[in-house]
Amino acid sequence: MVGCGRQSFQRKAVFTAASCDHGDNLPSLRGQSVQVLTDNTTAMWYINKQGGVGSDLLCREALRLWSLAQGHQIYRVANHLAGVQNVRADSLSRYFSAAREWHLHPDLILYIFRMWGFPQADLFATLENAHCPSFCSLQYPVQGALGDAFQMP
Repeated sequence: MVGCGRQSFQRKAVFTAASCDHGDNLPSLRGQSVQVLTDNTTAMWYINKQGGVGSDLLCREALRLWSLAQGHQIYRVANHLAGVQNVRADSLSRYFSAAREWHLHPDLILYIFRMWGFPQADLFATLENAHCPSFCSLQYPVQGALGDAFQMP
């Protein structure tokens, strides 16, 4: 998302994944413990402390997550997993292969965009799975691609 820092985007992704409230996952998690592994220590602390004072947005998300978990009797704990320890996921995310091409379900994308706003650009996409007319892609140069998202200012 243009205008939204990478760290902020990661924190939002962690809270969305941890909330599991966009499908039929909650009934199957009732009474269970859920571990959230993230390399984003800010998101980890906000989840574990059920909020904080540094960011109103993160505090609201953490409190919403806490309320959701309590309502469904789900115990959640977040732990730090350094990127260097997450070698497989990290390596898979860096190399393009058409055989591993995927995208989120359109209904989930719409849910996320309605919650946080419609982005100006899709930062990690291909021509086949972009959700915005402007997108960043390692396949650059292709029509509509802005280049590598990690190289943008």
